[in-house]
Formats: sequence, structure tokens, C-alpha cells
Amino acid sequence: MHRIASTIMLTVCLLGTACKSGEATKAGGKKGSEAASSGQKSGSAAKDNRASGASQGPDYDGVTCGSDSEGVGWCATDQEIVFCSAGEWWLLDCGAVDDGAFCGYDDDLEEVDCFVE
Repeated sequence: MHRIASTIMLTVCLLGTACKSGEATKAGGKKGSEAASSGQKSGSAAKDNRASGASQGPDYDGVTCGSDSEGVGWCATDQEIVFCSAGEWWLLDCGAVDDGAFCGYDDDLEEVDCFVE
């Protein structure tokens, strides 16, 4: 039975539909100006919990938060995400999202966010 399920999943992935690993690399992705120049985005968990974060002002780690960097984000640590929203950088401890959450990079989504282990 497991072999049939694996074959079906492989077929679905090869067809290019619904193939998300759901795994994130802890503290992965680009940082600072490399994240900004690549357009690396922050995910919905971080954005939805902005009010639990701390404003860092318009400049953070040598990068200015503006209209061209709206939504850019990176893992400041394996527990904290920094992201640009509304002209300010926000630093969010992923523990505010969920006790077991960490900052990670998801290759499939091409974004950083707070993920639950």
C-alpha cells in the first residue's frame, strides 16, 4: 500500500501539481542586502504577526525598507525573522507565532517565514 501511495505522489509531482515538501531549512536563505537584491520574500506567518514584532525603523543591516523592498525578509537568527513592511523593518521572534516555531527558508515557496517543527 505504501508503495502505491509513493508512486501516486511521484506521478503528481512529475505532473507539476501539489508537490510541496513542507520542510524548511532552519535559518536558511539569503541575508541582508543579498536577500533584498534577490527579492527573497517573507511569508504570511511573519506578516500576520507583525504586531508581535519590534519595529527596527527604516534601515536594518544596511538595507532600507521602501516600496522596492516591501515584503523582503530573512532570518536574523534561527529563532527571529526580519522583514520589511509599511516602510519599516520588523524583527519577530517566531515563538510569538507558535512555541515550537523557528525561522526558516522554504525552497519550494522561495520565502522565509516562521515554521513549526
